[in-house]
Amino acid sequence: MMLFWKRRKDPDTWRSAIRAHYKRAWKSSYNILHVAEDAYPDLPPGFSVLEFPPTAARNRWCYATCGMSVPEDVFAMELHICSATRDARLADLLAFTASHHRTCACLGLHQVINFGYPWQPGSACDHGYITQPYPDGPKLESFKITKEKILFCYWLVPITEAEKDYITKEGTEALEAAFGKGFNYMDPLRASVV
Repeated sequence: MMLFWKRRKDPDTWRSAIRAHYKRAWKSSYNILHVAEDAYPDLPPGFSVLEFPPTAARNRWCYATCGMSVPEDVFAMELHICSATRDARLADLLAFTASHHRTCACLGLHQVINFGYPWQPGSACDHGYITQPYPDGPKLESFKITKEKILFCYWLVPITEAEKDYITKEGTEALEAAFGKGFNYMDPLRASVV
């Protein structure tokens, strides 16, 4: 899908295009979860998190940023996280990550963020690793949001500190190879793969 702006790039049109892209890719309706603006004042106006329930084809809840990027960004990126259960707290986790991206360090593919707390209660996964959306493939990963710009929709995978250290020591390809041997990324109580 390609959108053209008549005047200055309209952020409402931008966010509408993002919502439409997720809806097409996941073939699902969604709920809009608004994040307290005073908690994350550096997020772009209109930022929200979309909550996609499971479908017959997709057995997981998906929470996705909408408006983490803005039309003026050189590199446009949105993130999503998956869960076996409905958990609106993941909206706050994504807002925290988006705020970090906007204010502290531009995040990108194969980078890690320290959440500072477990992604779900009791989990050893307190970091997030940004990777390609392997469960959903290219139909989700990127699309031409304007005539000049491609938007990337990456997957935020909760990881343990040991997995984060493994990336530092062995690299992202080594961690993804370890993931490829089998792990349940939606299990908050999963053991580290390394």
